[in-house]
Amino acid sequence: YTCHASNPLGSATYVVDINEQGPPTAPRNITFTLTCDHLTVAWAPPEFDGGLPLVRYALEINDTSQWSDSVFVGMTTNRFTFTSKDGLKPRTLYTVYVQAFNKFKKGEKGQSSVISAYCPPRINVEESTKQTELYSYVGNPTAVIIKCVWWGYPNLTLSIRKNDIDLPSGDVEVQEPTGKDMFGNLTATVITDGDEDFGTYTCHASNPLGSATYVVDINEQGPPTTPRNITFNLTCDHLTVAWMPPEFDGGLPLARYSVEINDTSQWSYSVFVNATKNRFTFTS
Repeated sequence: YTCHASNPLGSATYVVDINEQGPPTAPRNITFTLTCDHLTVAWAPPEFDGGLPLVRYALEINDTSQWSDSVFVGMTTNRFTFTSKDGLKPRTLYTVYVQAFNKFKKGEKGQSSVISAYCPPRINVEESTKQTELYSYVGNPTAVIIKCVWWGYPNLTLSIRKNDIDLPSGDVEVQEPTGKDMFGNLTATVITDGDEDFGTYTCHASNPLGSATYVVDINEQGPPTTPRNITFNLTCDHLTVAWMPPEFDGGLPLARYSVEINDTSQWSYSVFVNATKNRFTFTS
């Protein structure tokens, strides 16, 4: 559209184009950041948004075995991470597609390919025994279970030792990864029949890229420490005592508290209260 203006001294024009809105062009500069179990893809916005603001991006990843995954992310985002939990495998050729959308149109796909990384052993803390200080007692019929879950590729080898001696194979269940699976599991069952069963247990994982350990201690259970911060609330015929739990429960859940009161005339009174309580009131 051309605007025209003229007078006796001359003329001028001003041009405005009205174009049909269309699809965005492809996102640009697709790059990757790799770790053994993460693949982060980043990109720059398309040069042209199709004449409308962008509303979202679509990401798709696939490999040569026809595995694929896809996700939508907001238009304010310019990166996304695929992980082993999504199915990512080590030393695999992946192709990633990034596509922009505006209100009415889906745009061209940008694409790039990358080979994922090798993986030295690394403990998966969320899936392993989280408490590294465990407690039991001599003659406990319930076994103590130590679980170590590892990431690693290739050739992940797992074991568990006490005092640098491998535990008997009958007490250990190992699931080493196969193919390009990068998760390995080791579960040890420890019966505390005697003092020799208490101590430090070390999970070991190794492959050609390195080794790692994860340490769990099995301690003998004992008495709780003293309840803390004993305070009083007084009225003319009431004395309420309150306290905080001990810092250490001896390795077993607390079962009850004993509260005893006495005076200088050798009068005394005592009561047991449930471990869920933290106060008791003596009255006239």
